[in-house]
Amino acid sequence: MDTVVLVAKLTVRRDEVEAFREFERIAARCLADHGARIERTVMYPHEAEPALFCELHLLRLPSHAALLAYRRDPRVAAAMPLRDRSVVHTEIVTGGDGPAYHDGVMPDVPLPPTTDGTAAGQTLTDSAEDRAKSGSPTPGPSAPGSPTSGTESIDCDTTDANGSDVETPEIRPFRLADEPDVIDLWTRCELVRPWNDPHKDIQRKLRVQSELFLVARLQDRLVGTVMAGYEGHRGWVNYLAVDPNCRRSGIGRRLMDEVESLLLARGCPKINLQMRAENRIAGRFYGQIGYKEDLTRSFGKRLIPDGPPTAPESRGASGRTDRVSDASDASDPPYASVVSDASVESDTPVAPTNATSGHETPSRDSVVQLKEISESNVRAVTSLAVAPGQDLFVADNATSLAEALFSDRAWYRAVYADETPVGFCMVYQDLEKPIYYLWRFMIDARYQRLGFGRKAMEQLIERGRSLSGVSEMLLSIVEGDGSPRRFYESLGFASTDTYEEGELVMKLAF
Repeated sequence: MDTVVLVAKLTVRRDEVEAFREFERIAARCLADHGARIERTVMYPHEAEPALFCELHLLRLPSHAALLAYRRDPRVAAAMPLRDRSVVHTEIVTGGDGPAYHDGVMPDVPLPPTTDGTAAGQTLTDSAEDRAKSGSPTPGPSAPGSPTSGTESIDCDTTDANGSDVETPEIRPFRLADEPDVIDLWTRCELVRPWNDPHKDIQRKLRVQSELFLVARLQDRLVGTVMAGYEGHRGWVNYLAVDPNCRRSGIGRRLMDEVESLLLARGCPKINLQMRAENRIAGRFYGQIGYKEDLTRSFGKRLIPDGPPTAPESRGASGRTDRVSDASDASDPPYASVVSDASVESDTPVAPTNATSGHETPSRDSVVQLKEISESNVRAVTSLAVAPGQDLFVADNATSLAEALFSDRAWYRAVYADETPVGFCMVYQDLEKPIYYLWRFMIDARYQRLGFGRKAMEQLIERGRSLSGVSEMLLSIVEGDGSPRRFYESLGFASTDTYEEGELVMKLAF
């Protein structure tokens, strides 16, 4: 069956955050066992109630059957009391079959009755209050030996009201017994990727400078890790992770202080590290402890594959740099640059197929339009995807739509060629300042190199010209090989000679 992508909005009690994180940990393990994963988590304050906060989860499952298996997993049922304590309400806000899932009906999959009497169509995202309203039974308490049995809360505040230490976490070299807890922490901190096997990463590190692989433990719980190395020229830091419940308690700083001391003792003159551009929280942390951004480009070549030869999934929402191969045709960009994300258009024309839409296959002569996204076409839009390898440079459309739902500055549309959806665009606009900034732009791999990107950009430009008070359109690019600068210059954009997060800002004056 087709991949299932869901975006869930959870409203959580702040005073039950420990129960919520424990449920998340159990749910993440169960999802992984069924071939699924939580690709991204965004936390933000509740709009009206200070005692609550909201989290946005992007989930990807291999099939509807996998979702059904996850819902019926006894570990999930045993953990439901944790969820019922902490989650006030959950709704599916976008993604394939979003409205149907929200109504508790799973389409295209037979729903035989479960053995425990729970309605087969009952969605896991119903809160205890929702289940009471619907008459569905509430799962009972955790059975002995279940994942929640015997769980203890952990107080990660290591300082008192005056900022003095009241309990210092134990920081020591990694031990083999730590491995399950370490991988669980990395998973919850979203550091695990399909192309990096964490077990293999640990085994490799144990063969090279194992004393530079540190863990932090507090109240007999593993709450942090950091991995470092020194090859004689530069020190490197990887896998810095702090339990989400323990952040802003000084553990990350203590781990970095310890690893810096170990590297300095080896004569290391400078430490380098890499982080994903969208992780601005981590960027602020490193800045606060004395690290500065080097405006360099990062290259990598894998010598030993850990996983299947597939392109990495996009994890971020913003800040992604735009690096692609060169293209000689300026009629359409080699990729479509945006404020922080970009989709790539391949150098080789791709023969489009349109076997499922019922419409004729679009061609270079097709009429390109920007159309609203609604219940009737949201599934088709979220199914659009860039070519393998291009997803490094742009978030998928389900993530983009989820972000748009929580930004009153986002204006977004599907890109259509005749009657076929071929892409997605989103602009950040603030007419009070005024700002008109290209935020997200992608063309599906099947429809690249047909001029649809240029035609859509021309319409976005004309829209900007028509807005009252807007005098310019902005975007940003990465310079160098494969840069789309020539394409945007052909549309009238010019360099501002300013940079944001290493990207050159370009401007089109209206």
